[in-house]
Amino acid sequence: MIFPVDPVSIPSVWHLAAPQLNRAFEQSESDTASNHLFDLMHDNEQLWSIRSQAWAITRVILGKSGDRVLEIIALAGQGVDDWGPEFFAVVESWARANGCKRSVFTGRIGWKKHAPGYVAKRITFLKEL
Repeated sequence: MIFPVDPVSIPSVWHLAAPQLNRAFEQSESDTASNHLFDLMHDNEQLWSIRSQAWAITRVILGKSGDRVLEIIALAGQGVDDWGPEFFAVVESWARANGCKRSVFTGRIGWKKHAPGYVAKRITFLKEL
């Protein structure tokens, strides 16, 4: 089952979600799962439970054109080959029901094979100083 966790239930699952979500932020220079906890608890972002195997964080933002856009902020867990297509179908359906016209996410290059219909538009560059 794939579903958004009710904000009042987040404290009871955060100890399960945070370690997995932090793996999604491993390549980030500044972001962690805990940076999103306030917005999750106040329903500004959504925590998704994915078959008790994985977790995601999403939010709805306004795009440049003024359209609502689903942003998948983080997605991590085991078994993506099993739940990946279902996750994208469920979250995209939820996004359409919430007025979103597009969905966007930034992730590791390996996500390309698990994200049907998504087009890579940019990459992140990093230089150690």
